[in-house]
Amino acid sequence: MGIFSFLFGGGGKYPATAKYEAQLEQKKADFEKFKRIASSADLKKHVELKSKTSSADFKNRVNHLKNDRFNQTEEYRKEQELKSLAGSSDIKGYLKFVAAGNDKKAEQAIASDAYKEYVSIAKTKDPEQLKRLKQLKSNPSVKTAIKMLGSSAYANYKKTNGSDRLKRYYALSEYVKTDAFIAKKKDLENKNRFKQSEEYRDIQEFEKLEKNADLKWYFNNLKNNDFAEAEKWELTFSDNFKGQRLDSQKWISGYYWGKKTNKNYSLADERQKFEEANAKVGNGLTIMTRAGKTEGEIWAPMAGGFIKAPLDATAALINTGDGFRQKFGKFEFKVKVSGVKAPVTDNIWLSTERNEEINVATFGLGKGLSVGTGKLVMVDDVKYSTDYFIYTLEWTAKKITWSVNGVEVHSTTSNIPQEPMYIGLSSNVVGEGEIANADMHVEWVKVYAQK
Repeated sequence: MGIFSFLFGGGGKYPATAKYEAQLEQKKADFEKFKRIASSADLKKHVELKSKTSSADFKNRVNHLKNDRFNQTEEYRKEQELKSLAGSSDIKGYLKFVAAGNDKKAEQAIASDAYKEYVSIAKTKDPEQLKRLKQLKSNPSVKTAIKMLGSSAYANYKKTNGSDRLKRYYALSEYVKTDAFIAKKKDLENKNRFKQSEEYRDIQEFEKLEKNADLKWYFNNLKNNDFAEAEKWELTFSDNFKGQRLDSQKWISGYYWGKKTNKNYSLADERQKFEEANAKVGNGLTIMTRAGKTEGEIWAPMAGGFIKAPLDATAALINTGDGFRQKFGKFEFKVKVSGVKAPVTDNIWLSTERNEEINVATFGLGKGLSVGTGKLVMVDDVKYSTDYFIYTLEWTAKKITWSVNGVEVHSTTSNIPQEPMYIGLSSNVVGEGEIANADMHVEWVKVYAQK
């Protein structure tokens, strides 16, 4: 079913109320969901990770994590240099000579008194010294010294000891034992290096959030600016009349100035007496008009003020003059009327302190709905007694717009009130004719102000 058929129920100018309200409620629920997601930890993390993972620095780190190898590093080249030195004949021979303790043996033997004596008489021809020389040749220290000094191993030791190559070998040997070298080699040789990194975890979390159904829904609505209108408004007043009596913090009964003068009065041209009992609450509000003789006070300036007079019906008028007023905004009422016809009218209106009024909706003048400021405009295609309709008044500093179930029915840029106004709901009997019982059922009232 297309959107047109869904809204309009297959025909007619005005959307079917149940479907229109369902759409409003869905939009409200969706907007609440939108706001909830907008302040969620998931969205905050998504924004953070999107910024983080798209940065040049992050991408550069990922590239290094994926592609850097130990054999491409200076550390690897130094390790290879160490291996080369360790495998060379001079360093290898030197290390083997020292490891066997031959360096100390040679030094001790060469430094021994026996070897020194041997050296001092090595070239003698004196018979007595030759005899001594023979004895010295049997001395272990002399034998060791002669053997060492005649070996290539000792020659390599002497050549290598203290050399730059040996110093380099020892420096590199210490270098590869450092924590920094060991950690870097371990890191770069780890085949799972990238998957074990913080960067990989960030990417995985971001990709998971990218697939999150709520976030996808949020970004789609954000892209389409679907809640631009809803974001403009905040609820400032509402009532669904679920209690056992009117909420006295919101509503008063009778004309506002009656409350101020402690008078329950009607106007001189009216035939009804206002009774609070005729404003029945529970499952919504019902403003009842009932024919029947009664007596009440009327305001009759030409007769000197308040006077007692016979009246022909009871009705109800409630207003928010003491509890709520607002300058500009959106005022919505879900209403159905039944039995209303002249001389009875049911009315939804706004009023200033000085009685400047906006007529949101009047039922019973002719066969149609009447709206306007000052002179009323007839909207004759709203079958208001067949169903509930949602009547909306949007009021700005320069324009007032009336809508029924979201369809604009009238607007004006003239006579725009510029003061806070309170809400009035009433039934009135004005003019000649038989009075029929009538009801105005108000399911709820909602008021919004622009943020």
